[in-house]
Amino acid sequence: MYKFLAKNGQALAFGVGTLITVIFFAIAAGGLEEFSALPIEEQRKTNIFDFGLIASLGLTVLSVVLLVVFGVFQVATNFKESLLGLIALLVLAGIYFVSMAMASGEVSGIMAATVEKVGGVSPAALKFIDGSITTSLIISTVAILALVLSEIRNFFK
Repeated sequence: MYKFLAKNGQALAFGVGTLITVIFFAIAAGGLEEFSALPIEEQRKTNIFDFGLIASLGLTVLSVVLLVVFGVFQVATNFKESLLGLIALLVLAGIYFVSMAMASGEVSGIMAATVEKVGGVSPAALKFIDGSITTSLIISTVAILALVLSEIRNFFK
């Protein structure tokens, strides 16, 4: 199965995606005139686009499940080669948890007005968001520094 997917996986995924898109367009085009004739309030209650939404969500869930399954399979079969990636994942998780622990869970300034408009944002959710943003900024900074340093190194080679 692994060899089959390694060889034909992209073509298979493209074919399935194309087939689902064609089916969705056929379903949507079949009821588009009736949909357009409805008032806006009634258009929101129709199910003309449900197939496309359900299919895209299903494919997303399937891809995440397969990503995890094949990732675990790859780590289990090639543990020594995967060790560096596992260490990087642990460092990333460590950065995130430290960032989240340092977050206050409170907002001020312009963000306070935005949170007030949205409403219902708990301090735990704010800590999660703050930790995620801080982690993204740290990773982006490290990536930019690595890019600049590698270009400087390549210049002197």
